[in-house]
Amino acid sequence: MVSRAVGAAALFVLAASSAFAQPGMGGMTGMTGFEPGMPADSGVPAPGVPASVDPILGSGSSSLFGGSGFSRFWFDGGYQAGYIRNVATPSLIATRGGAFAVRGTPGTSVALGGGEADLGVLHGGRFRGGFWLDSNRAFGLEASVFFLAEQSETIGVSGGGAALSRPFFDTSIQAQNVRILNLPGQVAGSVTTETRSLFWAADLGPVIRVIETEMLTLDQLLYFRYATLEESQTVSDSVSPIGGAITFRGQAFRGAGSAVSVRDQAAVINRFYGGGAGLRLGITPGRFFANVEGKLAVGSTRQSLRLEGTTTLTGAGDTQTANGGLLVPATSNGTFARNEFSFLPEVGVKLGFQITQNIGVYAGYNFLYMTNVGRPGENFTNNINPTQLPSSQNFGVPFGPNSAPVRLNSTDFWMHTVGVGLNIKY
Repeated sequence: MVSRAVGAAALFVLAASSAFAQPGMGGMTGMTGFEPGMPADSGVPAPGVPASVDPILGSGSSSLFGGSGFSRFWFDGGYQAGYIRNVATPSLIATRGGAFAVRGTPGTSVALGGGEADLGVLHGGRFRGGFWLDSNRAFGLEASVFFLAEQSETIGVSGGGAALSRPFFDTSIQAQNVRILNLPGQVAGSVTTETRSLFWAADLGPVIRVIETEMLTLDQLLYFRYATLEESQTVSDSVSPIGGAITFRGQAFRGAGSAVSVRDQAAVINRFYGGGAGLRLGITPGRFFANVEGKLAVGSTRQSLRLEGTTTLTGAGDTQTANGGLLVPATSNGTFARNEFSFLPEVGVKLGFQITQNIGVYAGYNFLYMTNVGRPGENFTNNINPTQLPSSQNFGVPFGPNSAPVRLNSTDFWMHTVGVGLNIKY
């Protein structure tokens, strides 16, 4: 950095010497008390000499983030906090009330499900760096990465002194039915849901400078974008006998300390691959700077859904596990994938202050939208044949239509982020 500063100073001296050596100026170079750039008989600056010079930024202020126009490399990065579109939960997870808490009966209410999981504020970072390939800053290369780290939300309910059940539509009788979790004097149980989400993306591509003035720059952006949205939702319950019995694979168990647990999980990974273009406008009035950026990527999203349902018996000898839960019957266990055409637009704004010629600070806001993604809560089934459920008394006795098949459902995703950071250029 010292050698660069010395080189810049030498360039300035040579340029000044050259200017004074021009025709019509030669007689001034030896004048006593003459100040460079100022005619001897006038207080007006000579043409081409700036009226004022920032002692830190220098006379030029044209660059990606404001400040000296001689920067070749740039980097900025920092913390960001984000808020994403809520994750839908299965239509109905648990009901509470009297008479087995069957949906639709008097006194029965929704205890869990039928809404959305709000993950609150997610935390992450945003980083970008690049360099100009030519000294005129006409063509450069830039890469960026940003992310929101994994965040989860867990909600649970227990029966207390009322009946607690997990409702479903029974395809064998074409009517509402329930898996009983809590029934005073008979069985005691609870149910929980856990929702997880994380997002990250990366860009790489050229930067083409379209306009550059003392206070304004306009860059065209061309880039390849990769983005990943990973989410999962798990619904787990556990029920133990008190005065009654619990069921596993059609057999009843009454022993104290035994329990039957059901676990349903849907996990979706969305991977976007695409190309895009955009514009970045930079405004640099002195030490303050502002950037406005708009981008649009078009490509394909690979949706990969993994469904896993299990039922486990514990406390009755050896632990036993069977395939099939409740929202994910055994016939649905597995991985399902497809490709969907997607758009991924993004807009962002930064406001900052250049502390020195090479270092500045900023605060920013970004909004990102992504079409045709798979999300976990929308890929469970609620149309179930209990003869396929290891927790049912009728397990293994086929009767009626099978449980509904898996369908990959698509929706849209969005995220808002705000952040603060540091920029460095040299």
